[in-house]
Amino acid sequence: MCNYEANIWSQSTEPEKLDLNKAAVAATITVGNGYAQLEEFCAAINISCMSEKTYIKHRENIVDDFQKTAIETMKMACELEKEFALERNETINGIPYITVIADGSWMKRLYGNTYDSLSGVGAIIGYRTKKVLFIGIRNKFCTVCDMGERNGLEPYSHKCYNNFDCKASSIRMESDAIVEDFKSSLEMHELIYKTVIADGYSSVPVHKK
Repeated sequence: MCNYEANIWSQSTEPEKLDLNKAAVAATITVGNGYAQLEEFCAAINISCMSEKTYIKHRENIVDDFQKTAIETMKMACELEKEFALERNETINGIPYITVIADGSWMKRLYGNTYDSLSGVGAIIGYRTKKVLFIGIRNKFCTVCDMGERNGLEPYSHKCYNNFDCKASSIRMESDAIVEDFKSSLEMHELIYKTVIADGYSSVPVHKK
């Protein structure tokens, strides 16, 4: 006998499909819900729901995967825009320049009345490819930090999404996110955003100057 041993798996060790818990968490993220809504949904169809601790664990891992995928997709879109510019010899000192569309939004927008949304987003889209080249999110609020502050306690270890001055106007969130990419486009993507297209509500051109 050669004493050779080997493991033969009856099914793939790297399944292409998510397990049920991960799939459920991913679904809540994509539709904008959370654990409370998932718990109610499971109760309505008479199946047991995972614990909130398990939900948070899966959510953090899935959000990280979503972010990595988004970054890779945006890098590919930038490379495509760069190729189109080079094909047309649209360069400045050898660096390709492109036209981009800048737009954004915040969750609570009452024109001419109030600008106090707690979250906002700014995006840059390639004019030729119509693909997203950059997206930036701004938040004035973190639930965990706020809960700790109200109870006079140190917040537990968590991923804090508060990255914007809570006293600043929400209208600035859109432009702040977009200007971030303008400042780094040359270093990150080796691209020059030469022409910007924005709608009449955008404050981007003013802040970009």
